Amino acid sequence: MPHVQPLVVAQLLVLLGLANGTPVIAKKILGTILARPLDGGTNLADGQPLFGDSKTIRGMWTGRSASPLRRQR
Repeated sequence: MPHVQPLVVAQLLVLLGLANGTPVIAKKILGTILARPLDGGTNLADGQPLFGDSKTIRGMWTGRSASPLRRQR
């Protein structure tokens, strides 16, 4: 069984919290700015959106900006 590293687990939880929480806060601050759908309004054959209404360009950029990828050494 592998040894659990608490510091790594804590870092991952912070990263997940930032990546998922920042778009919610950005929506309250920015309102409709960059609120365009990430899928460009593309619908599947059944008429459903490809990603859904809650996946926006604003959410993608704010989530990605708040959680930069860290390069392993």
